[in-house]
Amino acid sequence: MADSLMREGRSERATATHAAAAPVRGDPPPPAPLQQRLNRRTLPLQLMARRLSARAPVQRMPQANGVVQLIRPHAQDVGRDFQVYYPGPDSGPIIAVYNGTLDNQNYRFTTSRGRSITVTEDRIIGYRPTVGGMHPPGQIRPPEENVQGRTEVLLSEADLSGAMARQRQDRSLVDRMVVSTFEQTPDYASYQQNRRDLEVQGVPILNNMNIARTQDTANRLSGVGPNANLHFQMPRVPQGTQGYSTPRLIHDTLTLPSMMQRNDVTVSITAPDPSSYAKPATHNTFYSLENGGAVKNTGMTQSDTGPDDDLEKYGYAHRQTTKDASTGAAAKRKKYKFTPSKSEHADFHQPDPNRKHEEDDDDMGRGSFGAPNMTQPLVPTY
Repeated sequence: MADSLMREGRSERATATHAAAAPVRGDPPPPAPLQQRLNRRTLPLQLMARRLSARAPVQRMPQANGVVQLIRPHAQDVGRDFQVYYPGPDSGPIIAVYNGTLDNQNYRFTTSRGRSITVTEDRIIGYRPTVGGMHPPGQIRPPEENVQGRTEVLLSEADLSGAMARQRQDRSLVDRMVVSTFEQTPDYASYQQNRRDLEVQGVPILNNMNIARTQDTANRLSGVGPNANLHFQMPRVPQGTQGYSTPRLIHDTLTLPSMMQRNDVTVSITAPDPSSYAKPATHNTFYSLENGGAVKNTGMTQSDTGPDDDLEKYGYAHRQTTKDASTGAAAKRKKYKFTPSKSEHADFHQPDPNRKHEEDDDDMGRGSFGAPNMTQPLVPTY
């Protein structure tokens, strides 16, 4: 009954009670014990709704160019549980399954009792919260404590649309995913909306993570589970950043498993496909992936390459570091996968004896990238 009460905002017992004694002026209030029980059952949902409303605007979010972005379910969200306000004035939140939109203004849901309802966009709160998200507010644990045992780490996300797209593609990912951002509060129009939708599902979000500070980053990620993967989507340091570069950022990312002292942790990096540039040398200048320059002295070996996932289908929107917009080079992407040269990763228990490891190359020099100037701002994602 408690679950039914949570999902529809009332229980069969409460419905029967109110139907049997419709309130009229002068009627006495319900018996105190019954009212107290009802209050106890509905309190967590009420508190959680207030917390969500206080964290971020539910209805509309202005874009940088002044255009209003509506918060609405994605087409790939059909079948997902959402929290919405039941139709009617002063109605409380319920949990209902999203069935699709009629006209991008009215959205169809099915309640737990099989009742079809239609609500407008401003009455959609977001994804169904996890049990933890429904608890009354108390002492907030640092997100690093929730990293423990998780195995999919998305580094330096911009507006979090990549993380949102991946959890739409694989809904079980919210139980395994960790997300980090370079900024403390990224300045993208859809960031707060995406953050709220990830947090209510229990996804840890680690802000202010500067990969150039490799030991600090390694410490914050030290609790990841066995065979975890660190993924960096479209790394890019703006040209002209003094003392740092995109190849050095990729190099620092690839050193994280060794800094964590974890030879079971792999790394994957998505960059523009080399064919996006007229000359191969341009891609190597920007990323040093094809020529292996960014991989030297990281303790990692490239194990595979392939096209990137079709994340746009699930709502991914590439964003640059310096502005809330994409770039043509992001249209076609390539994913590079790396494993520690001396790996205990489940996929690499039988290393190729003929593979040449980085430590065997006497010509490699860490100084090829130059040390980052820590007095200069480092902008590690695009």
